[in-house]
Amino acid sequence: MSEPSNSRPRELHPDFPNEPIIAAVGGAQLKLALCRGDDGMYRSPRRSPEEVMHRFEVADDLADQLVTYFKRKKSEYPGWTAEKNFERIRLALINKASEGKWPFTDAEQAWIMCRLRERSVERELPIFSASQIRITPRRTPEDIKRAKEEGRFAEMTPGQSGYDDNKN
Repeated sequence: MSEPSNSRPRELHPDFPNEPIIAAVGGAQLKLALCRGDDGMYRSPRRSPEEVMHRFEVADDLADQLVTYFKRKKSEYPGWTAEKNFERIRLALINKASEGKWPFTDAEQAWIMCRLRERSVERELPIFSASQIRITPRRTPEDIKRAKEEGRFAEMTPGQSGYDDNKN
């Protein structure tokens, strides 16, 4: 896995996983790997803040690249559902991580897939141009009365409806 492609500063996402490091110590007797904190308490060892940030940047960059890949596959194979594309990407991610090509834990892989889903859905929202926006005509008191009788909207003042007696 390469370094992140863009040089923009990133903030650590609050949902990015930071799991304890599983440690094994050789020998006949059972041993437990712990780190002593500033408060004197013993805890499971964890990655340094710098290492967590580096892992986040690489994972976030991969999520960006996978969004582009997802969109390309979506246009190449319009018959495939979004779920099929997500599943193919998830399996490829698991494969590369299990082969040791990508250094992501299971929790980081799940986070990458969540980010991919968020960003893919986010980018599929329709974009409106000014030509698509139309101005609705002002409502008269008769329009408001008719709409109330038909139960089409809640109470509204004439000013809120676009008709103001003071302006006429």
